[in-house]
Amino acid sequence: MSNLSYWEKRKAWEMFRYMEQAEKAAEEISRLYLKSSRHISLELDEIFERYQKKHKLSEKEAYRLLNSMKDKTSLDELKAALRSGGSDKTKAEILAELESPAYQARLERLQQLQNQLDLTMQNVYQQEKVKSTSHYIDLANEAYYRSIFGIQQRTGLNFGFNLISPAAVERVVNSKWSGANYSARIWSNTKALAQDLKEELLLSLITGRTDRETADIIANKFAAGASQARRLVRTESCNLANQMEMASYEECGIEYYIYVATLDLRTSSICRSLDGKRFKVSEQQPGINCPPMHPWCRSTTICDIGDEELSQMKRRARDPVSGKTNTVPTNMTYEEWYGKNVKGKPEAEFNEKMIRNRSADRRQFERYKEILGEEAPKTLDSFQKVKYADTDEYGILKAQYKGMSYYSKAIESEPEITNQVKIIAEAAGMDSLGLEYRIKTKESFLEKIRKNYDPGGNEYEIKDIIRYTLGADPERLTEKTLLAIEKFENQGYNTVRIKNTWHPDSSYNGINTFIKSPGGQTFEMQYHTRESFDLKNGELHKLYERQRKILDDESEEYLELDDQMIELSSRLTFPKNVERVKNK
Repeated sequence: MSNLSYWEKRKAWEMFRYMEQAEKAAEEISRLYLKSSRHISLELDEIFERYQKKHKLSEKEAYRLLNSMKDKTSLDELKAALRSGGSDKTKAEILAELESPAYQARLERLQQLQNQLDLTMQNVYQQEKVKSTSHYIDLANEAYYRSIFGIQQRTGLNFGFNLISPAAVERVVNSKWSGANYSARIWSNTKALAQDLKEELLLSLITGRTDRETADIIANKFAAGASQARRLVRTESCNLANQMEMASYEECGIEYYIYVATLDLRTSSICRSLDGKRFKVSEQQPGINCPPMHPWCRSTTICDIGDEELSQMKRRARDPVSGKTNTVPTNMTYEEWYGKNVKGKPEAEFNEKMIRNRSADRRQFERYKEILGEEAPKTLDSFQKVKYADTDEYGILKAQYKGMSYYSKAIESEPEITNQVKIIAEAAGMDSLGLEYRIKTKESFLEKIRKNYDPGGNEYEIKDIIRYTLGADPERLTEKTLLAIEKFENQGYNTVRIKNTWHPDSSYNGINTFIKSPGGQTFEMQYHTRESFDLKNGELHKLYERQRKILDDESEEYLELDDQMIELSSRLTFPKNVERVKNK
């Protein structure tokens, strides 16, 4: 193996590169703060004076006043505090000014600006989180693979290794290594900044700061917020890089690592004291014996490869077919190594896609789980595997998710439609049959989408989510069916489809229609005799359930079941003049 000093310097250089990448991410985030600062500053001239006002409180007095308030951002509490000022002439003058009619527009604008600050910082939080997450995911991948590359180049052995998994990256990225994960810290920082800014607005109001002075203070506060964001990105990046390197050590079977500090005038005393010390990989703890030891930390580690680890790597590098040992040339670049060992491999590309989209996929998974319940994949990993590896299953899942909006809309429309069906049934002299089954269950609805799935179709637009049956005796079914259709039409319920299957050779006898309500909801309406209704829901249904599970509709079993259904249906008493109900 090569000289250890060289590899220590190389690891320090890699950490320097990671910090450069962190700086680029931090710079993007800083621009968010700068943009927000400028936006808020533009609003100030509508609230604060252009010139210093006399008879205002000093900064010290103003802070004392605000500290006496529970909510240091409340105008109402501020006025109450001023009222309790007793004979203090300055406070009385400020209160009189704040309560004067001429000042109300300014105070309303101030209140709006305070509310706007909350929204602005929520937006900063969301964008900062997105940019940070993207940076961390890229860094996690690079740190893991670059570390393995370094170990292979250092030993000269191209041994096999496991690709990084999405779950492993997520676990490290979201770890609470210093009490809270990065997302919580971003939220805490932006929330605190919003509070500070709102307090400063009230201070400006009672101290007589000009719009320019207030703008400068606001800008400084935003700059401090950006600095905190930069510190967070740098420190989290140091932790992430080191933790992914620890994962690579474990993957390579390495038991010990050596602490490597970046030694210069900025190196902290704690990092200097740890430099060169040896620790067990299994006992590593950020902030204790593994970087980062403090904010802005630049330290890293290098694995300590012993004879036993080297022997294991040699065995893993041996080609089982040729018996030769696979090697990594000393002049091979990381890009070349990555292209050979990671890039292009289906599993690697699949994992990388899962890692990169983990955050967005988690939100999508939560939405699907909320809407689909038990029909949704059980875990985020299984959801991502469906999304990226099973085109048909993901298509079904999307259709089911989209279909639930149709299902919800139908359920919402059901009471009004049911009421109208009852009115029409009474007017036409028909019986409502099986009204308790008028709503298709969610499970049945989703199963039907699955069964009917066609990548190019709208199988989620199932028209029988709501279904009804009106019945009459065979002598009058035709007459009453036509009357019911007419009465539905008169109420704006248009029968858009009619299928009359009453025929001696039919396996199912009935009149099936689809009706569109005035509100645009399509539902199914069947017209039956009591006898045909009972058969449909009894013996015929059992045979149908058996038949629909048979994929080959020309098989002997399928045709035999068809014959049995035709035989049962032929025994029914046919309605008088049923042919008058024409298909549509």
